[in-house]
Amino acid sequence: MNKFSWFLWALLSVMLASYFSYTLFISTDKSTFLIGETSYGHYQIELACNSCHTDAFGGPEIIQQACVNCHGDELKQAHDSHPRKKFTDPREAYRLEIIDARYCVSCHTEHKPEQTHAMGVTLPDDYCFHCHAEIGNDRKSHQDLPFDSCASAGCHNFHDNRALYESFLVNNANQPWLQEIAKIAAASSAHYFSPTNKSSNPEHDAHKMQQHPEITKQWQHSAHANAQVSCTACHTENNSEVWVEQPQLSQCKVCHQQETKGFLSGKHGMRLSGTNKPKLAPISPIDSPLTFKSSAINEQHGCNSCHLSHSYNTQSAAVDACVRCHDDEHSKNYFSSPHGNLWSQALTGKYR
Repeated sequence: MNKFSWFLWALLSVMLASYFSYTLFISTDKSTFLIGETSYGHYQIELACNSCHTDAFGGPEIIQQACVNCHGDELKQAHDSHPRKKFTDPREAYRLEIIDARYCVSCHTEHKPEQTHAMGVTLPDDYCFHCHAEIGNDRKSHQDLPFDSCASAGCHNFHDNRALYESFLVNNANQPWLQEIAKIAAASSAHYFSPTNKSSNPEHDAHKMQQHPEITKQWQHSAHANAQVSCTACHTENNSEVWVEQPQLSQCKVCHQQETKGFLSGKHGMRLSGTNKPKLAPISPIDSPLTFKSSAINEQHGCNSCHLSHSYNTQSAAVDACVRCHDDEHSKNYFSSPHGNLWSQALTGKYR
């Protein structure tokens, strides 16, 4: 190899090292290091590598802790029927040779699209069969059922099966843990609105209402108006008189803490949860692999994406807001489905 070749090789090596160093330590775009596509559940944070890979030299326990950091509360609420301790029992050691269920990634494997199901969850088709191969003999109701139908038929969930059995629910109706689940379910439809943390400026409110009669008209029929939450209550921050033209999530969170928590834990707001490193911009439909309407393709998700800025119609947010963006077959077929028919009847007052 002559001197020129050595020089060229050294120059290319330095350029490559500089590029990868810049991408790794400075740039916010880490797509160069992606080893494969992520699932629908994680693609939003795929460029915030540190959300899962908190230690570049960590082993499976590091990744496991990253899973628990995001999904631990869900497992607690589910009363996991396959908890980790079940598989650390020496008597169950033989099962680990089949599926090491101590770790989430044994079933939920990322960056492997060939193993990812349509709903974005990566699962082996036969993960139930290996431990429950004799179920067909033990229960006549399960005879002749396909080995891969346990979950796909809608019957079993790996993390919580107890709610499937009516007798179990009846016998445990007075148990504190079951009542807690009932409270959580009821709370999901409750309205966590507390305007006591918001102050208003009547003089400033009157001035803004005079300037914007159409917006005032929308507001007058809203839940905010009924609760006496006026313009300055949302359009000023920290009880100051500085006008905020477009209130953001931090403003909504003051009164709607529970709703904000739900938003940040879901796919529409997970990028804004504050746990992602580096920080990510709000998700837009254009960033998604799903099908969306062109009119909404660049809209960043926030509270007002579903809740109109001033009318805050919860009925509109429940359905219309979804189909305003989503343009896949599943979404378009909603209105002709039994669920869509019931919704239409409810809106017209024909459903009782």
